[in-house]
Amino acid sequence: MFEGINQIEERREVSHSKLRITSNIFVLIMLALWTVVNLFQGAYTDLSADESYYYVLSQNPSWGYFDHPPMNMWLIFLSTGIFGNSELGIRLLTILLQPVYLYLFWLTIKTERSHMRSALTFILLAVSMPMLQIWGWVSTPDAPLMMFSILLLWAYKRFLESNSLSDALLMGVSVALLGYSKYHGALFLVFLLASNRRLFLSWKFWIGMILAAVLFFPHIYWQYMNDWVSFRYHLSGRTNSFEWENFWIYIINLLTTFNPFLVVVLIAFMVKGALPSRDDVGRSMKWIMWGFLLFFLWSVRNVHVQAQWLILVSFPVMYFIFVASETRPHLKHYVNVLGVWMLVVFGVARVVLIAAPADFLRFDMHGSKPVYKEFAQKLDSIPFIGNSNYQFSSKLAYYGDIDTYGRPSLDCRSSHYEFLDMEDSYKGKTVAVEISQYAMDEHRKGIPLSDTLISQRTEKKIVLEPKKHVVKLNVQDTSIIRRNYHYDTILGYEIVWDTIQNYLPTEKVSIKASGFPSKIHSADIVIADFEVSNPYDYDIPIEGPFSYKLYMNVRYGRFSSFLMWIGWSGNQKYLPAKSLYKFKKEIHFPEMIPSGAGTYGFTIARLPYGSWYNSNRYNITITNVKNIGGEEKQQLFR
Repeated sequence: MFEGINQIEERREVSHSKLRITSNIFVLIMLALWTVVNLFQGAYTDLSADESYYYVLSQNPSWGYFDHPPMNMWLIFLSTGIFGNSELGIRLLTILLQPVYLYLFWLTIKTERSHMRSALTFILLAVSMPMLQIWGWVSTPDAPLMMFSILLLWAYKRFLESNSLSDALLMGVSVALLGYSKYHGALFLVFLLASNRRLFLSWKFWIGMILAAVLFFPHIYWQYMNDWVSFRYHLSGRTNSFEWENFWIYIINLLTTFNPFLVVVLIAFMVKGALPSRDDVGRSMKWIMWGFLLFFLWSVRNVHVQAQWLILVSFPVMYFIFVASETRPHLKHYVNVLGVWMLVVFGVARVVLIAAPADFLRFDMHGSKPVYKEFAQKLDSIPFIGNSNYQFSSKLAYYGDIDTYGRPSLDCRSSHYEFLDMEDSYKGKTVAVEISQYAMDEHRKGIPLSDTLISQRTEKKIVLEPKKHVVKLNVQDTSIIRRNYHYDTILGYEIVWDTIQNYLPTEKVSIKASGFPSKIHSADIVIADFEVSNPYDYDIPIEGPFSYKLYMNVRYGRFSSFLMWIGWSGNQKYLPAKSLYKFKKEIHFPEMIPSGAGTYGFTIARLPYGSWYNSNRYNITITNVKNIGGEEKQQLFR
């Protein structure tokens, strides 16, 4: 019976070729309506913390950024330049990308038998994908990633059909734009090419790839000039030790983020070994799906894999289910009914996100605007310097309308604020400074902030439960500082801050150290030579209360570090302006220093205020002699 229905549909398609045009127009109309919904959503929903950060970066156009390639920031720069810096102005170009790549995907996967019911199934299938619902209007790098991945897939199909140089060049342009969007795009390209190695025999294909390399070269040059900072961060800066929690989160994400009601259908095809694949596009979908799933399964051994990293798997899921539904009317019916239900569910969720009272629903993207405004008023609109909280600082700048700086911190990680020459603008001003995780932990232990003691004749192990950070301090100054800190909770985020008058920037102080071996044992003594350059036109205090101390920070993985007080040599009380201070220092490594491979660097800091490195970072391996056997320990000290 079902075969008869399909034959009737095929005859109608052949005899009425206009039906194909009508199905295309139907898809366009539905995508236009979807876009209108996204426009309302984008206009009346608060910016996420990430979006506010990307907005700050977009005001400083560049060929590269610390966290990502520049495409998303370029889109925001263009969008806000034309339509203003409202929420919709920031998101507009992102929103307009979705109907384009979904229509291109429709043109790529539809068949000769695809008719009006097929077009409806395609739209309802897209509606059922949570990834497309969320990242269709939120301005993140995932939007251009999807856009140019599908543009590449469409160009790839055209090239296979035409073998024309123009389509090969279109592939090259797509590859370059994909590279400028997000580094995960490299996986999409690799798996696409692996699915059809015959491409490597085509000279036209190579012309397209040469064009891609030429177009992408400015970003590579930016990385070279900035010590390959993005690549180093993504390849090693996000890594940590294996946790089973990361594995189970990955599995849960697979079952939920692509809609579990669709995933069960896909799993059924996998169990039967019958994933529908009719041509080169289908083969590429298999490579892309399995490639992404296995690559990130392998990655969970030392990385927390975020759900959106798998966003491109949405398209193979759609492809396999759509193609299967073309010959299985019962599956087509299932997808259509599911799509209608998902339309209702996501529709209600969107209305609640826009219309719910701020006091009823308050989180990052709803009800946050008045919270940041209130905090800015509490600061009396003085500049705010965050301690690694680049997202919080960015959102405070946008909604609080004050100057902020998300200074990188030894407590956590860097961001592109490292490359923004902002701290100098606060010289001599009264600023609010977020203090380090140390005092926050003291507060969690029940010590009132007004009585928080920073005693530097102690060894403290600090465990910060929410993010499982481990920060160890080994500081040895005899001074004790009493301060009345300010404490706030903003959308679940704890923030401790203090007001500093006559703020002195120190980020441009340069520290060079020599004499450190690449391998060190606890209790070792190292005699090091230091050169500390002060390029500023003011003296920096290095002795007495509220002075800047010299520290060495050893970082193990993403969230674990050891901060060790080094101290100055001699009787100097200041780093003189425009001077170079040279000295030799005998450094005793404490027995409690953790073992492991990591990196180290140097900073001048005023605890408990945060700081960032004033030196380059170098690789180091540390062995804790307390953790090894007696015979091996004897070998170390022979």
